[in-house]
Amino acid sequence: MSKLAHAQRRWSWLSEYPRLLSSSAGAGWRGFEFQEIESPENGTFDAKPHPRKSIMLSQICGPMKVRYGGTKKPFIDVLPYPHLSRPDERCFGAWQGAQRGLHLFIEVETFERFNQQPFFPDTLPELAGPNPSIEHLLRVLHFDVQNGHPSGPLLGESILAALLRELLARNAALSNTPKRVELSRGEFDRVREWIDANLAQPFSLEDLAREVGVSLRHLQRAFPAATGVSPYRYIMMQRVDRARSLIQASRLSLSEIATTTGFCDQAHMANTFRKLLNVSPSHFGNMRK
Repeated sequence: MSKLAHAQRRWSWLSEYPRLLSSSAGAGWRGFEFQEIESPENGTFDAKPHPRKSIMLSQICGPMKVRYGGTKKPFIDVLPYPHLSRPDERCFGAWQGAQRGLHLFIEVETFERFNQQPFFPDTLPELAGPNPSIEHLLRVLHFDVQNGHPSGPLLGESILAALLRELLARNAALSNTPKRVELSRGEFDRVREWIDANLAQPFSLEDLAREVGVSLRHLQRAFPAATGVSPYRYIMMQRVDRARSLIQASRLSLSEIATTTGFCDQAHMANTFRKLLNVSPSHFGNMRK
């Protein structure tokens, strides 16, 4: 099945397929997918419940009216706030007005893997009104998709974990999650050693958690408590630090150093240097002269 056909299959419950503007199909993400779409001017929808179907987190970016239910129901304005669709819901009706939307599909198994708990529909909160945190995280995912995932799956996984934490923080079910949030000294040493040994290779947070023998949820919660930063930021800091040392001590080109330290390319390395150090890589090359 082509990437376009796979992406469109997500929308088989619409009378008209939307136009796909961007997609995470090449990101290497496992169990979740991001799409930016533009819907046709008018159409109908009928989403039937399925207990193991994807959870959908959406952000509408343009004017739109929706009628929920039969033809006797009125059309109402859809406000540009995050909306959560549960897999057990049946939702049917019609819409008016073409619009652009950001949509994150999270497989139920992925939710369970990230959160180490079974999925129940009431685990997820109702979303009503603006939510700046969720809106910002969706925009970051959109930016990563548009830029070709220069950090591999790392950033997408980090944002997904942050989104799930934000959602669960709004629900009383959070109080039933495990309380242990520390990495033991042995766990932390294994994490650091594995990252150091694999900086030059693309890897995911799930790879890291599996190799050091901790769950992904535990890694995401405990790592900031141990280091003050997220796993993703720590990995980027380590890559920058190793690249800086090579720039100062070797005669490799910046392009070669970027490849050696796990960056997508020289431009990705330069952007990361500017974000973390507020200088370009060439700054350290000039210091060598």
